[in-house]
Amino acid sequence: MSPHFETNSAGPPDPACGLPHRPGLAIGVLAGGRSRRMGQDKAFLELGGRPMLERVVTELSRLGVPLLVAAGKQGRTLPPLPGGVACVNDPNPHEGPMAGALALLEALPKDCDRIFLCACDMPFMKAELVATLDGLLREQDDMLVPRAHGQPQVLAAFYRKRLLPEISSRYQAGDRKLRRLYEDHPTRFLDEEELRRIDPSLLSFHNLNRPEDLEEARRILAASDIPQ
Repeated sequence: MSPHFETNSAGPPDPACGLPHRPGLAIGVLAGGRSRRMGQDKAFLELGGRPMLERVVTELSRLGVPLLVAAGKQGRTLPPLPGGVACVNDPNPHEGPMAGALALLEALPKDCDRIFLCACDMPFMKAELVATLDGLLREQDDMLVPRAHGQPQVLAAFYRKRLLPEISSRYQAGDRKLRRLYEDHPTRFLDEEELRRIDPSLLSFHNLNRPEDLEEARRILAASDIPQ
């Protein structure tokens, strides 16, 4: 599998952002899904007057690390994104998160040894949370997976680059389930109690699958001090 991508190097972290530098980390945002339950392309859903993909990418770009977007099929149009973002095209689009994760891992810069994988439908994901969780990933861990809302959050988790051969092998064999990876590889799970010390409301893990989820997100945004 050889993804096609265009990229410019992400710039250094902005000292004004107050976030620690995380050498070796990259961010991968999955934006190539069909959005069947939502009924429209999630990447373009407006929340606070901004496309959802642009919200997520702009927030995570504050980390100042390489940032890649799995866009799905080659030539797909995306909302405007910050400079320095690499768009990775999956030659086999619409085959689920495993395909996107594989394309992103294959496109990782040489100096990156891990990636934080995030779905584009998590509009309240915070760069501070990602930086803190990255500091909890131990060298022996192939994955770090938060548990929130009673579920392992495999689409808001860290994956080591050394998993690439295993993910490629499973994908080629027809396995499309990221969840099966943590059954066979050293994984650190973070339970809700640990996560709430960082994000008391667990709002970072609020994802949007259906139109009613979008309306709830709009209510949350209107009632909070989260920047529009």
